[in-house]
Amino acid sequence: HSTLDASAAERDGAHRLAQEMHRRIEKKQKKDLKRKQKEMAAESEGDVSYINQRNKRFNQKINRTYDEATAEIRQNLERGTAL
Repeated sequence: HSTLDASAAERDGAHRLAQEMHRRIEKKQKKDLKRKQKEMAAESEGDVSYINQRNKRFNQKINRTYDEATAEIRQNLERGTAL
C-alpha cells in the first residue's frame, strides 16, 4: 500500500516539475520575443552606428560625455566642409 502512495507521489512530483519547466520555457520565450521586438523598433529609428548591443551601449556612454564637444565637428563632416 505504501509503495503505491510513493509511486503516485513520484508521478505527481514529476508532473509538477514538467509543468514548471514548461511555464519557465514559455516565460523565457515571451521575454525573448519582447526583447527582439524592442531591438527591431530601435533599429528602425534611424542611423545605426553600432555593430552589436555591447557596442551600442558603449557608443551611448561616449555620446553622453562628448556629444557637446564634438557637435561642430560632426556638422562639418556632414556638410563636407571639414578640414
